Amino acid sequence: MRHTVLAAVLVLALLAGVGCTGRASADPESLGYTLPTRIVVEAGGFLPGSTIQYLGESERGAHVLIDGQEAVKRAGDSLDWRGEPVEGAAVALALRVVSHNADELQLVGTADVEVQDPAPRPAPLVETSPITYNGLVGYGVAAGDQVPGSTMVYRGPADEGAEFGGIEGYPYRRAGDSLVWEGVLREGVYILLELRLVQYDEENVRLAGTVRLWFGE
Repeated sequence: MRHTVLAAVLVLALLAGVGCTGRASADPESLGYTLPTRIVVEAGGFLPGSTIQYLGESERGAHVLIDGQEAVKRAGDSLDWRGEPVEGAAVALALRVVSHNADELQLVGTADVEVQDPAPRPAPLVETSPITYNGLVGYGVAAGDQVPGSTMVYRGPADEGAEFGGIEGYPYRRAGDSLVWEGVLREGVYILLELRLVQYDEENVRLAGTVRLWFGE
């Protein structure tokens, strides 16, 4: 069982290293993520958080309204958007049309999310928002530093395992153990980190897992 868990962690770490992953911004005043996303827009509805509306379809393709102008999109066509669904959180969507019918438009692509002046604090999640993105993340955190997007701090190795501050309860984890944190990055931006410890030593710790972001109430 232990070998199975460790193998799963290593696979997850590999995916986090080569796929669309969360990333800690080089700017200490912002936190950035690049996440894969799939969005379904019902006929008459809007791309969540944007002014792009799906009007329906015809023989020509999917009809969408972009900045007040009607456009016809076919499977494989691009549909991009940039904006701030909540203040201080910029989102850039790079999407492609997968399919469309009279009822809905299906899109896949990536969401680049940049949260300005993050101040992570533990708090209950608000999961009712229609604006949500999730994907893989991988972090290398130096001893004494925080795990990006959380209050968790890697304190270094101990006899009981890797020691973390900024979490409730037992502070130690060994390779393969889970590390979960949920809270608020700034007003209206909620985050859930579900990580596994990949490797640790006196200098740093490596973590891999998933992040989920919600915007608004």
